[in-house]
Amino acid sequence: MLFASGGILDTFIKDNFAPFYDTMLWQPKRVDGEVMPLSPALLVQLRNYNVIRDTLINKSTNRFHIPFSVKVLDLDSSAIRATIKIADTGINYYQGPSQVRELEWPPQSGDNNISITIQDVTDEGKQHVLTETGQWAIYHLLQDSTLTSTNDGSFISDITVSGRDLKIRVTPLTPKNPFTLRELSNFTLPEHI
Repeated sequence: MLFASGGILDTFIKDNFAPFYDTMLWQPKRVDGEVMPLSPALLVQLRNYNVIRDTLINKSTNRFHIPFSVKVLDLDSSAIRATIKIADTGINYYQGPSQVRELEWPPQSGDNNISITIQDVTDEGKQHVLTETGQWAIYHLLQDSTLTSTNDGSFISDITVSGRDLKIRVTPLTPKNPFTLRELSNFTLPEHI
């Protein structure tokens, strides 16, 4: 795992940089009377790495883990049903009130697939499917939707599948919102230290 403790980045940073910078002030520190000339750009990325690791990696399991809840808020009037499937967990929504479902990413099953199926009201009931796969599938799904922040730390995701809209509320069950984490979207590895 790239961001996990003992992972590729963690090992490289600990072996090569850890003694030479202060994680409280995010600046180079003096070691044996010398200061390693670490660039401000590198220090920003080291800080970003720490925030990403502390937000996305469960400390007890040292694995990527994002707990969150989902509630369907609205479905296109041309549709009768929407199904959100995350691995082997499905949320079926028919026009009307919905329930909050607690989920986690990645799923424990190891199945990193997400699909959203919207079924038309018509007699033929045509189904329109949007699928994302891979470890970052949930990020791809949300990145392709329109996100609106709310005052309580949740956000509304407007997802369009073949011209049909599905609106869901996503509530991260973590102190920092892992889905809109600025440090993750700004993370790069500088070419020079």
